[in-house]
Amino acid sequence: MGGRTAHSTFKIPLKLINNSTCAIYKQSHLKSLIQGASLIIWDEALMTHRHEFGAVDRTLRDIMDNDQEPFGGKVFVLQSDFQQILPVVVRGTPAETIGACLKSSTLWEHFKQLHLTETCVSDRPEGRHEVNRSIGRDFVKIPQDMLIDTSDGDQEESDDEKIRPGAVPRGVKKIIDVMYADINVPDIATDGYFANQTILTPTNTVVHRINEAVSKRLSGDSHVYLSIDKVDDDNEENFFEQEVLHSININGIPPHKLTLK
Repeated sequence: MGGRTAHSTFKIPLKLINNSTCAIYKQSHLKSLIQGASLIIWDEALMTHRHEFGAVDRTLRDIMDNDQEPFGGKVFVLQSDFQQILPVVVRGTPAETIGACLKSSTLWEHFKQLHLTETCVSDRPEGRHEVNRSIGRDFVKIPQDMLIDTSDGDQEESDDEKIRPGAVPRGVKKIIDVMYADINVPDIATDGYFANQTILTPTNTVVHRINEAVSKRLSGDSHVYLSIDKVDDDNEENFFEQEVLHSININGIPPHKLTLK
């Protein structure tokens, strides 16, 4: 649809509920544009909340006068990767994030999945746009002094290390080695030192893993603090196991077990 964002093209509301619709009017030019489209391509689709797809589905069924087929009969091609960032649910649990995904929508069963196996753009120069070929690979490049070599000789990271719960990958360990090399030097490791040494990561789970790894490198005795978790309504206390309450890990609240030095 002209290479625009989904919100701009379909007029998707910013605040969505389960039965939201888009602001596309039947007498608008946008309606005619959508009616004439033979194919709609939606990039990075899995970062989109399923309610957005639901809103587009209900709207297209209406403007196409076709309530029997998904999206009013329009053909959609969605491109994305489940290994990338999923829809952001503010203060949401992992279960709520999964529930926000397109795969949790009733529309998912209507899509046919095709797995791409070749990176055609990078492997085939003739497939790149003329402007990209003239610019070259190093036109936009991170300065060398901002890069950290996370390789470890010929030793490769095992698959078990990548997926083991609670593990800090070897590459991250190398970053910690470089970022916090002077963590136990009194004249250097001041408040300003820690304020300037920051590792960004998209999930709280990884944040806690990195914090624990850095904390273990600090000299001194460890002090463990446990939270006291309980529900607001005493009548509902029997419905929630303590283990469940201890496992809740949301933004702005420390984990159940907090280790400090």
